[in-house]
Amino acid sequence: MAFESDFLELMPHSVVVYPVSSINIHGEEVFSASGSTYSALVEERPQMIRTAFGEEAIATAVAYVASTSRIPITSRVVLPDGSEPAIMRSDVFSDEDGTAHHVALFFGSGARAGGGG
Repeated sequence: MAFESDFLELMPHSVVVYPVSSINIHGEEVFSASGSTYSALVEERPQMIRTAFGEEAIATAVAYVASTSRIPITSRVVLPDGSEPAIMRSDVFSDEDGTAHHVALFFGSGARAGGGG
């Protein structure tokens, strides 16, 4: 089963995801000029998580995104308030059949580190 459109009613926000398109000569990430817009539920809710690198950290927000594809933690994500926090972890959740259903992005405080766009 793929993403069910009924769940979109639970996702009143939009997030824009810009993947890394290249690395410049200074080793900085360069992001795609065109982003993908997804429906999402964004919650500002501090919680203890393990980062993508296995470290314990406090996530300040989570976005449940209507995407069935993994969103890399290197991506630039613009939240509804215009902020661009660093992605600490990206999880793909599956339905009862094992098919990817949605993505959860966990964010840290502050702006993301990295290069320009």
